[in-house]
Amino acid sequence: MGLLGGTPVELNLVQSWQIFFAALPVGFAGWISGIHQGKVCAAGVAMAAKRPETLMKGVIYGAMVETYAIFGLIATILLLQGIKI
Repeated sequence: MGLLGGTPVELNLVQSWQIFFAALPVGFAGWISGIHQGKVCAAGVAMAAKRPETLMKGVIYGAMVETYAIFGLIATILLLQGIKI
């Protein structure tokens, strides 16, 4: 689209909707993943407070939830590659 370098390209209505729908996977995945990641990380902190040797388990659980947001980002990148501008 030329936003990071060069002159911006004018988009028509169809291309704008394509970009909007291509961005939905990262939006929803980040939203839902963020809610659940907060819950998991809070539980990990409580777990580490009770038993300090379980600290890395809490970090790993939080990172596992983050992978769903990364999957949403990958889906959005792949969908944006198919849009002809």
